[in-house]
Amino acid sequence: MEVLIADDDRTVTRILQHWVHRYGHNADVAFDGLDAWRKLNEKRYDLFITDCFMPGMSGMELSRAIQQAGMEVQIVMVSSSDNPADMFEAKECGIDAYYIKPIKPSAIHTALESVDSILAGLKSDRALQQSLRARKASRY
Repeated sequence: MEVLIADDDRTVTRILQHWVHRYGHNADVAFDGLDAWRKLNEKRYDLFITDCFMPGMSGMELSRAIQQAGMEVQIVMVSSSDNPADMFEAKECGIDAYYIKPIKPSAIHTALESVDSILAGLKSDRALQQSLRARKASRY
């Protein structure tokens, strides 16, 4: 699984990257919103873990841009804000999960497992579609 982590706090970013690696996945990092947006446009990611408040583009702005661009990536927001309005806005922006800092390794593990499950389902769906197309083509 390919993961992009965006947070302007380099310590948080490195800790999250360590956990993602520890759970057996690849993780790139960005230290501001504009760098994250550039990386999202250069490479396909399965999971995007983002801070809410960053220079350049906020996590909310990034999430809106991801939705508008039609990118298929699961989005997890990690924020120091426990404000219900921020949580509501995150949901409105298409963010799949919202965690309040400090985040526990188990929360990252849960997010990774969730995305793994989604990816396995998509792979299974594609295989089924190919099988049905092949069966249909063999009839004609």
